[in-house]
Amino acid sequence: MSIYQVRNTITRSGTDPITRTEAKNYMKVDNTTDDDLIDDIIANVVQKAEGYVNKQMNTSLSIVGEFLIKEMRPREEYYELDLLYPDSTLAISSVTKQIGGESADTINSDFYWVYGNKLFINDYLDEYFVKVTYTATTSDTDKFKMPLLRLVDDVYVNREDSYTGTITSELKANSYKYLDPFKDFSTIV
Repeated sequence: MSIYQVRNTITRSGTDPITRTEAKNYMKVDNTTDDDLIDDIIANVVQKAEGYVNKQMNTSLSIVGEFLIKEMRPREEYYELDLLYPDSTLAISSVTKQIGGESADTINSDFYWVYGNKLFINDYLDEYFVKVTYTATTSDTDKFKMPLLRLVDDVYVNREDSYTGTITSELKANSYKYLDPFKDFSTIV
């Protein structure tokens, strides 16, 4: 049996662990000229940091995980899909399956369950595209404040001379060292 993670689409609906005010205080910025830039940097840094450590930093995320399942499993086994953010509380909204260009069929909640960040499906799937829609929530974000403030400061200080409405500077490889103590090596995103 082969299961392939095709894509995760994440919509951020909660709050980030740091605010513009906290970032400006940390960076000693006392004007409002760069407020939009700082907001963009915070959003960008949090998103990249979440991917790097595989931990949720925004308090609420809506996620659509898409998986391609090839080959039918033996009757006594379950499909096991890895969902994002093992330390978060996950609430499944829907699980659908689709083959080819056909319309998607909903998998009844009697045929799947969640344990940690694993979704187990007890349904016969052979060459199916499975879409899992879920919400991940957490309140444990304070521990990320200092590393994120350092990363935001690093991007802000090393920004390009002109700002065109998007973040063009990337986090430097050595900037991630602040996040290494939080890295989750059990799941690769």
